[in-house]
Amino acid sequence: MKNSEVLIVGGGIIGSSIAYYLSKRNIEVTVVEKGKFLGGASGANQGGIPVSLFDPPLLDLVRESRKLYEGLSGELREELGFDETGLLLLVLKEEQVSLLNKFMKRMEQRGLGVKKLSKSEIQSEQFLASDVKAAVKTSEDASVDPFKVGFGFIKQAKANGAIFKKNTEVKDIITSDKKVTQVKTNRGTLQPEYLVNAAGVGSKSIGKMVGLDIPVKPRRGQVLVTEPTPRANYRYLMDFDYIATALGDSDDRKKSQRMELGVASSLIQEPSSNWTIGASRDFAGFDKKTTRETLGYLADRATKFVPDFENCNIIRSYAGLRPYCHIDGEPILGQVKELENFFIATGHAGEGITLAPITGKLIASEIVSGKRAKLLDSFRYSRFNSS
Repeated sequence: MKNSEVLIVGGGIIGSSIAYYLSKRNIEVTVVEKGKFLGGASGANQGGIPVSLFDPPLLDLVRESRKLYEGLSGELREELGFDETGLLLLVLKEEQVSLLNKFMKRMEQRGLGVKKLSKSEIQSEQFLASDVKAAVKTSEDASVDPFKVGFGFIKQAKANGAIFKKNTEVKDIITSDKKVTQVKTNRGTLQPEYLVNAAGVGSKSIGKMVGLDIPVKPRRGQVLVTEPTPRANYRYLMDFDYIATALGDSDDRKKSQRMELGVASSLIQEPSSNWTIGASRDFAGFDKKTTRETLGYLADRATKFVPDFENCNIIRSYAGLRPYCHIDGEPILGQVKELENFFIATGHAGEGITLAPITGKLIASEIVSGKRAKLLDSFRYSRFNSS
């Protein structure tokens, strides 16, 4: 295998984004992926960019990534299905209305555009259930076609000279004097100047090879896909319970079997007019099979918001494994102190699509300039040994 200045382990959307932004700066880069490209979490998600859900400092990173998406279709010369419809956050229980109001105030304090819909506005959307008690419309949330984004990065990175190797598994990494010196794969040995660990749920095993304990484990997510339906005005809907299942603490998750499986509706109508019905979150090791129980909860919960789904055919289902940081749930990004030429880009959990552009841009910048990106300071590996 040919040596490159930068070797990236992981051919998902994060590794592909980093490769693209490096290749834009005329850096020789090789991406190795043990399976197929976008074959992990990058190929098993809904493509949502839920800006409004986050607090600083992650919100700052998310908003910068959202800005990059605005011009990314032109930059990658690919229609990415970028839909700026915004998000409709919905509640079914009367006791949740006050919580929604508090969440809305928090979003306003963050400078996020939000609007509470009146009852007549909710009722005017005939596809929404009459049981919906309240709804808040956000303006910055969006969605994209994750495959088009991922393969767009790959296509343009290749056009810039990047090399992509699938079915190439890292077997060992040799270090010397606080530097990576060799990377041994099943297809040969490489001697890169820089190594980037963007291996998703495999990033922990890559870390072990260089003596780092990267606190990432797989968290499974399952999704249903409907047949195409008439185009809706609101194409990104979210159950208020999603706040608890995705971002809440363990007590929130123990309220019911559905909540323990992390099931709360995230509904996106794709450019094809199919709806993807998510989302779920559970820890099942490296098992990426769908389960009847979780799919049943997903379907049942979705119909409570959109009753017409009861008469809609499901054409497929899928599951993916998200790289989740089990210490604080935040991504792990940037150069590490232990090895001067080793970088980490993992732990994005369900927000790999959301954060892909900014992750790629900032990791590439750190490698090329040798300067630490301030936006990454809260997400560095060093936070785990700060004591």
